[in-house]
Amino acid sequence: MGQALLKESISLRGVHEQLLMRYVTVVEGQGTLDTAEAWLHEVGQIKRLYLASSRVWGALFEAVARGQLGESKYEVLKAIYWAWRGAGGEEEAGVTWSRWLAGAGRGGEAGQVACLRQI
Repeated sequence: MGQALLKESISLRGVHEQLLMRYVTVVEGQGTLDTAEAWLHEVGQIKRLYLASSRVWGALFEAVARGQLGESKYEVLKAIYWAWRGAGGEEEAGVTWSRWLAGAGRGGEAGQVACLRQI
């Protein structure tokens, strides 16, 4: 799916979101993003070029969480978390990020995210 099509669809918000959701599925399925650097670049591109909704960021978070990045997964998920919050998904992003952190043995940081959600 071409980036030009994604850019053209911005004026049609629902279509744009659906295309981005498909894009996340395709990118995850291809397995071409196999390093944290590649994922961080992709996250930056999505953030700069498109109007990614909370739903899109959530799907991207789940795709990366399922992936095989090892320890570097933390940095990628953290970047997605902040972008997700910025797209209006503060509550859902906070809960999902906290759960992932707790499951990854980062309970202290998970508690900090929970406190941030209450502010």
